[in-house]
Amino acid sequence: MFFLMICHHHDGPEIGALRDSLRPMHRDWVASGGNGAAIVLTGSGSINVSGLGGHGRGGPAYVSSKAAIIGLTRALARSLGPYGIRVNAISPGATDTAMTADYSADARTKVGERTLVGRMADPAEIARAALFLASDATSYVNGQVITVDGGLTVRM
Repeated sequence: MFFLMICHHHDGPEIGALRDSLRPMHRDWVASGGNGAAIVLTGSGSINVSGLGGHGRGGPAYVSSKAAIIGLTRALARSLGPYGIRVNAISPGATDTAMTADYSADARTKVGERTLVGRMADPAEIARAALFLASDATSYVNGQVITVDGGLTVRM
């Protein structure tokens, strides 16, 4: 499978995790008769705001690697869709994670104020968006990137 070749030659943490989860997913998919599988990738909101006044920490390499997730999402959706496998991605905004743990209180406040909800995301909020995309409720959603950024991109 083309995707396994990509995973073999690119050993980033997201690709490695996806590669490791694809094997049991494929086994379960075959056992279920080949219907209803979903893959949800994670990009970054940095690609949405970098050219619009974003001041995130992601430099060109980080932003371009996250933009590649969009291309991978769409290409996999085209390749795997005929087999009943949906591929979507989420593009989270600033989230309270290890990457933002060293932000000062002032920086956290400023980042949050840029969103319509006035705060950074909790990781559980991003996880719920991923679970939604993986659920049967989105059985007709394929090849999409869902932005989960508290309204930041609307405000820009």
